[in-house]
Amino acid sequence: MFGKLFRKQQQPDRVGVDKRRKQPDRMGTDILQVLEESIRELHPDRFLGPASAATYVDGPRMLANTFLGRPQTERFYPLDYEQLVARVGDYARSSLLGDTFAVAQNEPAFHALLLGVGHELKLRAIGEPHGPANLGKEVKNSTLMLLICLNNGAIAKPEPLRG
Repeated sequence: MFGKLFRKQQQPDRVGVDKRRKQPDRMGTDILQVLEESIRELHPDRFLGPASAATYVDGPRMLANTFLGRPQTERFYPLDYEQLVARVGDYARSSLLGDTFAVAQNEPAFHALLLGVGHELKLRAIGEPHGPANLGKEVKNSTLMLLICLNNGAIAKPEPLRG
């Protein structure tokens, strides 16, 4: 009965626009959660040494390099954010992205990477700048952090075998 009296009233600003904050994008929130889980799994501080890290990190890195179309000899190369965004765009235009996401669900870190890059691609496609409502900045930063984790221990060029 008295709820209406105690409710905080939203005051319109001078031009009559309501100041209520737009709720964050639900998809962006879900993507952030998946990215954070993958970052926790692959963070360099989690591992005792390079051999231990390679066990967890090399698989998703090899999948991402294969996704980028790199040959077998470049499967341990570092990953680049803009190349991934471009490749996801290529797959989206050719209608292969849905199948790629279905296959990627078997590898959580690679799936999280695709989700983060896909969110960026979606924002670019609709021309929406990063803002608090779409969580674009947060998703991009988390995706870049996941890339740092995946690029930990990557080789820039093949080293000759020592014999």
